[in-house]
Amino acid sequence: MIHIDKSFTRIEDDMELLNDIAKEYLFTLNNKEISQRKSGNFVFDYPTKATNDEKELLSFSKEFFIKNNQVFLSKHNRFADYPEHDHEFFEFNYMLSGSCHQKINGKDIILNKGDLILLDPNCRHSIKALGENDILINIIFPHKSFDINWMNNLGLENNTLFNFLMNELSTHSKGNYIKFETSCNENVKVIIHQLINKFYTGSYFSNEIMKFMIPILFMELIGNTPYKLNHPQKDRAENHIIAKSLQLISEEYFEITLEQLANRLHYNKNYLSNLIKKKTGHTFTEHLISERMKHALLFIQTSTDSISDICEQVGINNKSYFYRLFKEYYGHLPTHYRK
Repeated sequence: MIHIDKSFTRIEDDMELLNDIAKEYLFTLNNKEISQRKSGNFVFDYPTKATNDEKELLSFSKEFFIKNNQVFLSKHNRFADYPEHDHEFFEFNYMLSGSCHQKINGKDIILNKGDLILLDPNCRHSIKALGENDILINIIFPHKSFDINWMNNLGLENNTLFNFLMNELSTHSKGNYIKFETSCNENVKVIIHQLINKFYTGSYFSNEIMKFMIPILFMELIGNTPYKLNHPQKDRAENHIIAKSLQLISEEYFEITLEQLANRLHYNKNYLSNLIKKKTGHTFTEHLISERMKHALLFIQTSTDSISDICEQVGINNKSYFYRLFKEYYGHLPTHYRK
């Protein structure tokens, strides 16, 4: 049972994006917070079946948190240190209000209002006691369903930069994370506030809507938000080069060349070419053609432009070559998708 305390803390102007039900739940003290504020001692906030007993470290089980492919949100209870733990799922931490001090894999991290961090299943982190104005939200999503269905429906499976980041995030045994500078993108804040509203009001089709909002959130984060990908020191510089390279190829697929890309990034052309192949498994040319084909398909499906015009729009001057590439990528000629 939630203790109702009508004396809410001061809520900033952008909290107007939240509905009253969500505000009341998030800013009102619950019983565990009342106990933690009184004693300063951590009160465990989930039943024992939520944890994995086979691990020495406190570890949260995906079977408990991800049921029926549902998106799950929760707030961190305030006024006591949260012990070190990990989880068997990807998790967003979003700082709705105030700030918090986390230790992630032994590294001190500060999250300020509006900051968003994506933790992979291997991350170990602990959280210092939150104050009354500090509201930290966990967003947990069904990763398997996300990969197979959401990405397929919305085209994220073809986003090279997204796939690179997710692969880099999830394949390191020590756990990794991406910190997004969401203060630079107001759309991210709007999407997250909408997620919060849907979750805490439980309106019709709320979970279905939330499941589609997660990939929209990812597209805003990957496409339009500065980020920092945490890596061992030896990988950090190389991964920064690759992420920037893929982003420029995606944005300037019409005319960018390997030499231009190398000059923009101040690297030797051969070094950059070899690094792209090593880190992604594909050459610069393969990435460039992939981007051109994705945009060609989009133009074919959403415009009435002639195929000759579309060839020029994606930077391919030879129509016969374009037809051959298109059939290799999509199994049919462009006229099949026009029909």
